[in-house]
Amino acid sequence: MRHQPQVQQSVDHFRGIPLFSVMTDRHQAAIEKLKAAFEQERSVALLIGDGVIETGHVISAFHGSLPDNATFVRLKQPHTDALTAMQHINRALGFEPNDLCLSDMQKILVMFLQYQRQHNNRTVLCIEQADDQALWLLDTLAALVEAEELNGCGLLLVLTGSPDLDGMLGDSSLGRICSYAGRPIRLPPFTLPETREFVRQRVESTGNNDVSRVFDFEAVDRLHGLSGGRSDTVAQLCHESLLLAKLDDKKAVTSNTVTKAARGLDLNSAVDIVAPAVEPIPPEKPPHIDEMLVIRLDGEVIQEIPLEKGRYLVGRAAFSDIVLPSLKVSRRHAIIIKTAEYLQVLDLGSTNGTSVRGHQVKEFILGDGDVLKIGDCELECISSN
Repeated sequence: MRHQPQVQQSVDHFRGIPLFSVMTDRHQAAIEKLKAAFEQERSVALLIGDGVIETGHVISAFHGSLPDNATFVRLKQPHTDALTAMQHINRALGFEPNDLCLSDMQKILVMFLQYQRQHNNRTVLCIEQADDQALWLLDTLAALVEAEELNGCGLLLVLTGSPDLDGMLGDSSLGRICSYAGRPIRLPPFTLPETREFVRQRVESTGNNDVSRVFDFEAVDRLHGLSGGRSDTVAQLCHESLLLAKLDDKKAVTSNTVTKAARGLDLNSAVDIVAPAVEPIPPEKPPHIDEMLVIRLDGEVIQEIPLEKGRYLVGRAAFSDIVLPSLKVSRRHAIIIKTAEYLQVLDLGSTNGTSVRGHQVKEFILGDGDVLKIGDCELECISSN
């Protein structure tokens, strides 16, 4: 008990550090692309990523790089009604819109942009989580972009969102936004080396330059596997694991610490963290040397995948290692881990779950002939051993 004040002080220190307190190469590259869009006086830039915290981290850094004569307006939260969102934008520009109707506020925004341009000033309007915004707002922004292309008011519209934003803009009249944006700036899920780099920088931000003393090597692998490489989940799991190790007075974060942290996460939190509750791994299983997944949809074989050692993200999203073309499959549904000793599946908190032998599982060691049921797809494990 006499050590508790020191432990609590360390915990409070961790709590004071933002989840994203690091800047990896992938983040810096995205910032440079946003800066290039600004310097080239483009009218639109799209930032596509899975993590709300991560994209917000990039936007904050981009904001800090802008010149003093640039006006920056940021809409962080989705809005479901026109009036509230436009009031927020007008207030950020220095106007008090309480008694103004929607059309008047839109006119003020246009006049402000024209005034800025006349004085050689640029305006950056950043709409985050654009795929969750009301369609009216995106339609209004599309009109602003078209006016910018015709008249050159000095506007750079930055839209951030999940990969769903691609389809949302491309499948509607809003596609004209994409035509001006050019190639989207993408922040895909972390690879395992990127997760290790994130953890290293995160630990160093606490003043400890030896990550091996704070995080067991296997613990980082475990963190990556449970998070599926999703940036926000990586950050949250890393943060919670560090706190938990301090509270438990552990010298280092272990695989068990990460698992315990994953179980304790609030799945309804604002950052939509998804981490499975993990079941114990069966202690003894014969090694699998050569495995193949035979994938069936509606009973027909659609793919056969030989498995090498590594991790495979399974889901509906195009960036998955194993893409399952079914709406009943979550975008990031599960992780399959292949080692020399076992073949393991981890459900990533999917909507419809993952089942083996008729039972839903969170974590399972697969044997020869086992069939994974993911949505309406079946993945049969076939081993030559």
